[in-house]
Amino acid sequence: MTYVPKKVADNVNVSKRSPLVELLWLLGGGLGLLLLAYFALGMAVDLTVDRMPQAWETKLASQIDFPIEIDPDDPFQEVVEDLLADLVEQVYKPAYDYEVSIAPSNDLNAFALPGGRIIVTRALVTSVQ
Repeated sequence: MTYVPKKVADNVNVSKRSPLVELLWLLGGGLGLLLLAYFALGMAVDLTVDRMPQAWETKLASQIDFPIEIDPDDPFQEVVEDLLADLVEQVYKPAYDYEVSIAPSNDLNAFALPGGRIIVTRALVTSVQ
């Protein structure tokens, strides 16, 4: 007696489509979910930052460890502070107590930290002079 396997009419465990098509659908769905999460988190950050109280932002800024050493006796410090004071006078209601510092760097750069702190590099200040 010989065993003859019975052919299953419909198998739910095996897809009728190609495995590559299934893989593409899986990868496309995963990529779609990642993009959706990326844009949703971006929108959530934009909405949250606009509504963050100033006290929270100032507290956050105080916790940032800034590795660049600032020279308080820089000869351009007074010039930059005067420029900042002139700019702040043009603002209707200044949101922060702004503070400007000069970082000893050869890169042309400037940036602002949360809480009203502004860092300007010495190279940028001397190139403007």
